[in-house]
Amino acid sequence: MLYAFYPELASTNDEAKRLYRLGFPLPVCLVAERQTSGRGSHGRSWHSDAEEGLYYSFLLKPMRFSHERTAQYVYQSAFLVGQVIYRLTGLSATIKRPNDLLISGKKVCGILLETVAGSDSEMPDYVIIGVGLNLNQDAFPVEISQSATSLKLVSGETYSKNLFIDGLTRELRYVFERD
Repeated sequence: MLYAFYPELASTNDEAKRLYRLGFPLPVCLVAERQTSGRGSHGRSWHSDAEEGLYYSFLLKPMRFSHERTAQYVYQSAFLVGQVIYRLTGLSATIKRPNDLLISGKKVCGILLETVAGSDSEMPDYVIIGVGLNLNQDAFPVEISQSATSLKLVSGETYSKNLFIDGLTRELRYVFERD
């Protein structure tokens, strides 16, 4: 397993695609300290403060995959991210379908799942699970301050990114290596 860490990227999912095209062996876990063009579903932007959040993508070739079950994979990914949050913080997150996690009614995490498959293939060439997790932010820009929160704002604690990286990688790998 390759881990790639960057001080800054436009998007961890875009970098994952680039590494795939370059022929890097899968799976690959990518983490950026800051994203300049982080995004969520439907092309929405993801606020990515330097060093305070976790901007993470996991690139892998799944053992089994069904495009009809993509929504279920997103939900499973959200569920597993919620388990990691609970295990590491004791905080319970609820899933707001299709791809957000909320704590106290505010968004703490967004998940973006992307696949690419050849035109004649049911099995994708790769799957990318992007996770934006508000970890240690103390504040948010005014335009999202009423709808976003961080684990630190909720608990008053500061969290280690490395523990979340390890937990997310282990759990998300599980989603796609069984079925």
